[in-house]
Amino acid sequence: MDTIAKTNYDIPLRHFFKELTENEFKHLENNCLYANYKPKNIIFKQNTPATHVYFIKSGFVQSFYEKEKTILKISGPGEIQGITSFFDVPYYKYDLSAITEVNVVIIEIKAFLAAISNNTCLATKIYKAMAKESDFFQKRLLKLTKSQLPGKVAETLLYFYNLQGCVNPFKLLLSRADLARFAGTSKESFIRTLSELKNDRIISIDNRTVKIESMDIIEALARLG
Repeated sequence: MDTIAKTNYDIPLRHFFKELTENEFKHLENNCLYANYKPKNIIFKQNTPATHVYFIKSGFVQSFYEKEKTILKISGPGEIQGITSFFDVPYYKYDLSAITEVNVVIIEIKAFLAAISNNTCLATKIYKAMAKESDFFQKRLLKLTKSQLPGKVAETLLYFYNLQGCVNPFKLLLSRADLARFAGTSKESFIRTLSELKNDRIISIDNRTVKIESMDIIEALARLG
């Protein structure tokens, strides 16, 4: 029987902040709240005051621009959201909502910034994470503008495959319409290309569960665009 990627694993807050001493972590934890969100619940809105950062313990969230109907990124367990706002303007730069059921640790900004200022190793880790995310957005924008349709769909499939630990088969966590927005194409074109890949036996698909039957072809399509 095929193993399907699990989407409900839980990453402890301590795991992300392992650079902190016990006293430093205790101070941080004393300024945290734990919250659960249902699918489609809004976690924070673009252009609202950035007063907290959000650590994803379990589940998946999407960052997006509501006005442009653009999905920027899907984030999962162990990732932290909202940090870029504090080093530029004090407002959230995008909307964040739950895709699945999500467990989140909400960290008060003053405690978060104190943890960074008091621990060089943690600060370096945060800055590297920010640089990595910026690099991701730049590369993604380039692919969206230059890739042809088969490349966009293949790239999207690989994105969700990697997001869920490279387990095959895996789940497409979004609706077909949202997948198309994420890929930068129309819903009709995205569905048609999925069907072509299925008919060519490059993938098999059952509702939102996908198995890549020919990884070489999918990787080549994504690479060549």
